[in-house]
Amino acid sequence: MSEQRQRPASDDWRRNGQEEHLLGRRLFFKQYRRYSETWEHDHCEFCNAKFSENDGDLHEGYTTEDNYYWISTDCFEDFKDEFQWKVDE
Repeated sequence: MSEQRQRPASDDWRRNGQEEHLLGRRLFFKQYRRYSETWEHDHCEFCNAKFSENDGDLHEGYTTEDNYYWISTDCFEDFKDEFQWKVDE
């Protein structure tokens, strides 16, 4: 039996207007690869966790098709229903 997560509170510290650019978006679960030689890392749009190819950072998560916005797996689970994300392979 899977654990049911509660929807984050309306005053959850991770909320910062993300619905403007993430509501209803199509997401992909991917290994993190830096955007360019001069771009070393990204951050989760919600919890600010660091994505990079370096040890100790997140190495996979959910991202938009253009790899611009990254979401940690925990934040994805917390906000997926509210943000109505569609996950593609």
